[in-house]
Amino acid sequence: MSKRKVETFGMWVPSADSEGGWLLEYVYTQREQAMLAYRSPDGEVGVAEYVDIGGVRYTPTKADAFVLSRRITFPSGLGEAATSGEMLRRVGEFLRRHFVSTPEGYALVARYVLLTWLYDVFDVVPYLRFRGGSEADREGVAALVGSVCYRALDVGDDPATLKQALAAHHGTALMRRMDVSEKFDGRLGILQVGALRRMAQVWHIERAPGGGFKGRVVDVFGPKVVTMAGTFRDPALEGRCLTLTLGADALLDGSYLREAEALRNMLLRWRLEHWRADMSLSRGGVRETWGRFTKWLCEVVV
Repeated sequence: MSKRKVETFGMWVPSADSEGGWLLEYVYTQREQAMLAYRSPDGEVGVAEYVDIGGVRYTPTKADAFVLSRRITFPSGLGEAATSGEMLRRVGEFLRRHFVSTPEGYALVARYVLLTWLYDVFDVVPYLRFRGGSEADREGVAALVGSVCYRALDVGDDPATLKQALAAHHGTALMRRMDVSEKFDGRLGILQVGALRRMAQVWHIERAPGGGFKGRVVDVFGPKVVTMAGTFRDPALEGRCLTLTLGADALLDGSYLREAEALRNMLLRWRLEHWRADMSLSRGGVRETWGRFTKWLCEVVV
C-alpha cells in the first residue's frame, strides 16, 4: 500500500498514541539537496531524505526561489551536540570575533539568537534592534547576527516579498533601514502586528495565475532583526524592541560565513533536543516573555 505524501519545510507532527510527536526541520546541503532533520518521539535525532510517520511519507518541499537564491539561510546538516551553556558560549565567541560591543551586549544578542530557534512555541516574541553607529555597520552586524538565527530571511525592502517569504518559511526577518515613520511603509504594519501570534495576520495581494489579482491572509509572526538610526513613533512598537546601540566601527570582520554555517548546524540539533510543544514560556507582554525565556535558559544552562 503506497503512503500518502506530504511535502514540508518543517513541522510538528503529534503522535496519535502518545503525548509526544515528531519534529521535522528543513536542511539544505552544500550540494543543494533538500533533506529533513527529525526528532522522533523517543528522542532520536537524524537527517533523512524522507520520514515515514504512520501512513504518511514526509518529504522536503522542493527549493523555492528564496532558497535557491540564498535569501533564506537553512542549516546544511546536523551539527555536533552541545549543551545550552556551550551553545551560548560558542555564539558569544562568534559575535566577539566579528563585531564590537559590551559584555552585556554580547549576552543580549547570544540569548536572542537562541530564542529564534525556539520562537514558535511562544505566543509573543520581542524584536532585536541595532541602533547607532554608521548605516554600514548596523547592516553588517544585522547580517552577521542573522547568519546564525533561525531561518534568517534577507529579502530586501519590498513588503510584499517579505510577506510572501514569512508566509512560506516562518523565519527571522532582517528588516533594515526602518527610519520610515515620516512615510507609509508596509513593513511598519508587519512590525506592528508580528510580535503577537494572535494579531500577526496581514492581507497580502498577489497576481492570480489566470490574470488579475487575488488576496489572502498571511501569518507574519516571529522574530525580527531591525536596524535604524532613531526610534519608532509608535510607543507600543518601541516597547517590543530589545535595543543594542553600536559604536563607531562596530563591524570587525565580514568573513564569517563558514563559521556561521557550522553554528547553524549545531543550533539545529539544539532546537531538536530542546523544542517542546508545551513549553508555555509566553505570559504577559514582550518583556515578560523575554524574562521567562532568559530565566528558562539560565536554568537549562545550569
